[in-house]
Amino acid sequence: SLFKKIAIVGGFGDLGKHVTAAILAEGDRFDLTLITRKSGQSHAPVGAKVVELDDYNDSDGLIEVLTGQDVLMSFHNTAAAPGANLSLLSCAIKAGIKRFVPTDYSFDVTHPAAIEQAVPGSPMAGRTDTIESILSAASQGDITYTLFVPAGWLDWGLDNGFLGFDIKARKAKLVDQGANKATACTQPFIAQSVVNMLKQPPSETENKKIPIAEVEYTGLELLKLFEAETGATWEVTNITLPE
Repeated sequence: SLFKKIAIVGGFGDLGKHVTAAILAEGDRFDLTLITRKSGQSHAPVGAKVVELDDYNDSDGLIEVLTGQDVLMSFHNTAAAPGANLSLLSCAIKAGIKRFVPTDYSFDVTHPAAIEQAVPGSPMAGRTDTIESILSAASQGDITYTLFVPAGWLDWGLDNGFLGFDIKARKAKLVDQGANKATACTQPFIAQSVVNMLKQPPSETENKKIPIAEVEYTGLELLKLFEAETGATWEVTNITLPE
């Protein structure tokens, strides 16, 4: 049967708020429950139920709210709640959740190059450990999963300077003269991709890794667009990466 009851952890965050809005835009197609920490935001948007827990390690509370749900999706801040994905996975299995979508909406953490960087104590180690636990649970039939691989968040990365463009100062940092192509998505596009997954027959996205891309661009192309829009020549710093 199609997914109906959706639980979200981190539904008020950077990406989570877009997914929450996209699900609610579907009307009564889904029943949405937002799980949040008591110290976080808890204003319930129209059409959603909000459940507050002390934290994401509250196993009894999580199992209680997750029981009867079809899907658990996490968008929580991993820096604020490290290790929460593993707690969520354990509770989801005990609650009988059908599908788990973990907090990892960037590059492919199952790629060998990512695994090579997962030395103990590194940020990558926690991410790969989580995915390995999910894959193991799925192989045993305890739960199913879906992973999204959107690469960069274009709007987020331009707003906060993460992609090397300081809009206010009219400065840009280009890697290898900005010649390399990259793909990226805006957060609303990622959110709609998540909703589209929920609308598909579960078997079509079961235990799948789904790469998504909205645009292909180069740093130089972005620079030219910014210069055209601002009517100014920007200060550029070129960065050469080692081969």
